[in-house]
Amino acid sequence: MQYQGIDRAILPVSDMAAACAPFERLGFVVSPERRPKGRGLRVRAVPIGGPDNLFEVHIIGGTDEGGPGWDAFAAVADKGLSTIVLRVADLQATLAALAKHGIAPTETQTVANADGSKRSELAVLPEMPDAGVRVRLIQHYQSGDEIFAEHTGGRQHATPLKRLDHLAAVAPDLERSCRFWDEVLGIPTVGEVVSPTVVVRQLRIGDAMFELLGPATPDSPIRQRPPGLNSMFSVEVPDLDATVAHVEAAGFTVADRRIGTLPGTIVATIPAAQTSGVNVQLLQYV
Repeated sequence: MQYQGIDRAILPVSDMAAACAPFERLGFVVSPERRPKGRGLRVRAVPIGGPDNLFEVHIIGGTDEGGPGWDAFAAVADKGLSTIVLRVADLQATLAALAKHGIAPTETQTVANADGSKRSELAVLPEMPDAGVRVRLIQHYQSGDEIFAEHTGGRQHATPLKRLDHLAAVAPDLERSCRFWDEVLGIPTVGEVVSPTVVVRQLRIGDAMFELLGPATPDSPIRQRPPGLNSMFSVEVPDLDATVAHVEAAGFTVADRRIGTLPGTIVATIPAAQTSGVNVQLLQYV
């Protein structure tokens, strides 16, 4: 199976304008609204990275007429990041490999452009508790340059953002989850970082990491956290001090400035209460 990257994380919200406003105030580019035909969805994207390593936070809301797309997310609106979408080179080949492990999509969708040409194909995978997160797969028929140009409109973030560094999910049975990602999904563990309370297993997907978090001790506070995707994305920035100054000048409070858990990093976080339920971690390698 050939995974090209983490394509997007999905943020379902009840009020699109209110959810997009903090990102716009930060100086992030937020794409124009799209309404995929027949899905009952409104979509705006926050693109991070470039054409070769593009990751997006897809802020989605429902339309007045409703539809199956929004129905899948309505119950988790305003509860943070919900789902990750992995970009694959050949969707049918990837689904055939998963079928050998008894995993079949619950739904497949073909998204077309206005001229009827194929834009992308999406597969919704069933609930997989051992994965620790909801997963969808996508194959694009547009180039990275075309997607990037469409979603940014040639604009750049006022806050410099280099790329997605990582997403993370809490996995109470860390060994079981790592085996599932390796043996079933075909994404092996490539690194481990151990702190006094948390074990971080790193899985490389394209240019970013997906991290599975497990307890390092019987009394680790991570045991109190619900399993599943953290409502957080960590983005690499070229200069943490300059980025924090820009963020604070925009009226945001930055918390948790510290040496990062990952070796050789410093981090600071814009708390979720200020950014539509998502912690935005700013990370610099030093």
